[in-house]
Amino acid sequence: MVDDEPEVRNILNWGLSSVGHDVVLASEGKEAWKLIQQNRFDSIFLDLWMPGVDGQELYKQIIEYSSDPA
Repeated sequence: MVDDEPEVRNILNWGLSSVGHDVVLASEGKEAWKLIQQNRFDSIFLDLWMPGVDGQELYKQIIEYSSDPA
């Protein structure tokens, strides 16, 4: 879950955790990108408009990364 607004992160974390999901939180795109490279996730929730690396750019990076045959 990537969102620069703590309230949004907290609400989604609570909601997803309360039904049994393991949630990893990131407050910005650079932090999320590091986590994505180090872990495997079933789903990624992105805030599309964030300072720095926004969700749209991060989405493009994820697509390129996951289609890389290396």
